[in-house]
Amino acid sequence: MSDFGKFKVHPFADEFPLLEGDEFKSLVESIKMRGLNQPIILAGDNETIVDGRNRYLACDEARVDPRYEVLPRSFTEEQIIAYIWDANGERRQLLYGQRAFLAARMDELLSEDAKKRSLANLKQNSEVVNLRPRSSSPSRSSEVAGKRFGVSARTVQKQKQ
Repeated sequence: MSDFGKFKVHPFADEFPLLEGDEFKSLVESIKMRGLNQPIILAGDNETIVDGRNRYLACDEARVDPRYEVLPRSFTEEQIIAYIWDANGERRQLLYGQRAFLAARMDELLSEDAKKRSLANLKQNSEVVNLRPRSSSPSRSSEVAGKRFGVSARTVQKQKQ
């Protein structure tokens, strides 16, 4: 387990592997010589690394103070996950199955976020709500995740099983 000091890592960012071996050493040397070119991106809470885990660890190794940028607090979970994908997914050669796995993970995180928001709204409004049984058709989060990763919503659902 890597040490990110006072920071935690967004669970979706954590799905992408960290650099190891020569790749990591090369990043450390680059930062030692040139400094940090791209800041580490934090969520609006100022404590969750959204992008830049490798840069953070390399700065620590190189003994260089990192720079940070913070996403607006208004960013939704969907926007944060999209940011993580845009920063990582396009740089890597991912197979269809890997994209399907990441889409399923995105779907899980979006569903968890939606449940949290629903519970918060229920507590805030103190209303009783009739809960409908889950449909077997893909959810909105499955459709969003599938579209983002270039797989079908049904593939996302199958991957989650």
